[in-house]
Amino acid sequence: MDSFKISRFDTDVTNYKITLQYNIGLVKIYITDDGHYIAQEPKLSVDAEKIWSELMVSIHDSLPHDISSHTEIIPMLKKALEEESRKSNNFEKWVKEKEAIEYYLTRDLVGYSEIDVLIRDKNIEDILGVRWDKPITIVHNKFHKFILLKTNIIFNSEKQMSKLIQRISQKYSEPPTEISPITSFTNENNVRFSFTDFKTITPDGPTLSIRKPSINSITIYHLLKDGILTTLSAAYLWVMMDLKGFGIIIGAPSAGKTTLINAIFTMSNPNWHYFTIEDALELKLMQENVSRHQTDSNSSIQGEGKRNSSHGIFDLCRLSLRFRPDFVVVGEVLGQEAEGLFQVAAMGSGCVSSFHASDPEDALTRLESPPINISKTQTSLITYILHISWITRGNTRQRRILKITEPTQIPNDPNLQKKLKNVFKYKPELDKLIPDTVEELIRKSEKLKPAQIKLGIADMGKDLKTRMSILQKILDEDISDPEKISKEIFKYYEIK
Repeated sequence: MDSFKISRFDTDVTNYKITLQYNIGLVKIYITDDGHYIAQEPKLSVDAEKIWSELMVSIHDSLPHDISSHTEIIPMLKKALEEESRKSNNFEKWVKEKEAIEYYLTRDLVGYSEIDVLIRDKNIEDILGVRWDKPITIVHNKFHKFILLKTNIIFNSEKQMSKLIQRISQKYSEPPTEISPITSFTNENNVRFSFTDFKTITPDGPTLSIRKPSINSITIYHLLKDGILTTLSAAYLWVMMDLKGFGIIIGAPSAGKTTLINAIFTMSNPNWHYFTIEDALELKLMQENVSRHQTDSNSSIQGEGKRNSSHGIFDLCRLSLRFRPDFVVVGEVLGQEAEGLFQVAAMGSGCVSSFHASDPEDALTRLESPPINISKTQTSLITYILHISWITRGNTRQRRILKITEPTQIPNDPNLQKKLKNVFKYKPELDKLIPDTVEELIRKSEKLKPAQIKLGIADMGKDLKTRMSILQKILDEDISDPEKISKEIFKYYEIK
């Protein structure tokens, strides 16, 4: 085998103004005030690089194909390093660089090579590569104001980027080919990879998009504390969940739709059975009775044309009916698989899913138009549409719910048209959702009236205030742990 050439990133930060500095193992990370993410990897001498190259050749050829973690390979590396050190004429100098050589060997043999530090950095939410000759960009959870931070990680050639894509894809899925140049999959840590290769669809060469799951548990407490929901709007959503309503969470990519779903379900009935369906395992419902299901192909990206040979969202929605769930939660629907979700809703289970749309009107139009083609009768099943988005306030980017909208059928309309009533709307000058009184909400909402009858609530105003008081206690007492929140939520059902 030909010798390997190391790729090492070590930008000088002397002329940068550093905003934040931290370490990821041996790698020093610097965030600059002008929006750069700089990774400084360990230095290697010429002799150490030669040893690294020789070991890459010998270990790469003998490496078992099922080795997939640092824990498994490090003993092999240490043994090889020890043997190599005994051959060295300059033992003390070599031992000094042993740790750095081990870093590059694990990075390039079982890690993610050039982008390994980005995968391991828990502060990074998204990784984007649009061309081999442009820096990789990232979304950092502490620097949303920049939208994308520019890294110092850049490929030396198109071939180098393609090689990385092929290597990662072979480990977890089918790599891109000229006939099928797109691949999308998740790894064992639920990191979602989407790659293109060959110039069939991307004339500038390979591209990559990597989405990492949130490591923090976001709950209803955080939504209230951060001003994303008021206690009144949260109480309204709580009632809609008790109603087993059908909610569509809309917004642009990375708006926070899945995070919001996880959070609002921390105030749902702890005794119910929840059935989740998703391509990548991002839903984190904390209730005891949760059946988790994952598609065996990325149906949202690649479609569900091969239903006989795979289990996509449509198939799992149909399966859910055999489990008699109280709620079916689908991580995301993009296309015709939405039909399965609407069939579940028609059977009486509660449903929530995320959907890409710019506003509630656009959501209904997309659902009812080709290629999704959900009928107007079926879209009448939707209880509410919640729109979450990024907004800018001063120099800060924040997530905010812009609207909670109820679609209702226009009486006696032969075309089954719907009116969209905003029961909650974001008011920028107040930085919160309005209305903020129970009386005004009851006057505006058409869904609370049937909820009152179905749930046997004698006084809807009093009921909403009871829920609000529980939510206010969660906020006032800083109850952020999901289990403790569940205990507070359960008190509502004990009162009843």
